[in-house]
Amino acid sequence: MKKVKKLKANKEPTLGEFFGFVKEKFETTEEQFEHLEKRMDKSDRSFTSVNERIDGVDARLGDVQRKLTKIENRVENIQDDLTSALHAADNDGSAILNHEHRISHLEKLGGIKSVPAKHLAGLE
Repeated sequence: MKKVKKLKANKEPTLGEFFGFVKEKFETTEEQFEHLEKRMDKSDRSFTSVNERIDGVDARLGDVQRKLTKIENRVENIQDDLTSALHAADNDGSAILNHEHRISHLEKLGGIKSVPAKHLAGLE
């Protein structure tokens, strides 16, 4: 029986090395072709498996992208709502201060003793 060279597992063989290995291992051309066909089928299955995994990753990435877009839209809506609320609160606060100032002025002119604002708000 012929001594067969073993290919190193950590290094990918060149085509010349592979065909040399096949020639040494199998005596007939038919056996060589059968072996090559099996190896090619195995490679095809590996590529198919890799492609299926990539397709799965692509699908999940698409889902993540859609969810991220929805989240971005919600954040923008929340920002708009907060901006509107803060603007309204600023306007209301300014109006309240202006009204309080005018009321205090009118109370002084009318000789009315003013009631502290804390008492009216129930903050005491």
